[in-house]
Amino acid sequence: MTRDTRRTLAPRLPQSTALIHTIRGLLTDRHPLLDAAGELASLHAARLTREDGALHRIDAHRLRLARAIDDYIDLVTPTAARDARRHCETVGVAVDRLANWCALAYTPGPTGTSEWIHFAETQVLRLADDLDDLLSDLTTGQCTVPTVCGLPCINDASGIQMATRRRPRA
Repeated sequence: MTRDTRRTLAPRLPQSTALIHTIRGLLTDRHPLLDAAGELASLHAARLTREDGALHRIDAHRLRLARAIDDYIDLVTPTAARDARRHCETVGVAVDRLANWCALAYTPGPTGTSEWIHFAETQVLRLADDLDDLLSDLTTGQCTVPTVCGLPCINDASGIQMATRRRPRA
């Protein structure tokens, strides 16, 4: 069985609605992508309440999960056409960002003002739409994603450490 034959027999990828419901703990369907998203959600919720000493272990586990998602996506999506556009981030990184914003929007805590929660929910919806587009383009071969070389953590605008890709310098 060739790689592309295996890909045509692969299960359908879940839509962002299922991912968000899994991240929020409202859905327990078994699927590799949903399983990883649910675990990422618990890690991001833990990040909001943990001391700095635990953050390194949490982020290392987030990296492993993002890479596992990317490996799964590589197995189940067809090879893109040579002239396919290249997306700026992998599915694993996009799901990690979605889990981060869901944790900020839906994890109870003393720092969440109504304005901040609304902003975080808006980000969740925007990321969900982008993720649906990315998954659709990947399954039709219209798009490709970068190879992950590493995910160093940097602070985003909200002060939350986010995983981003950076190619190692030669």
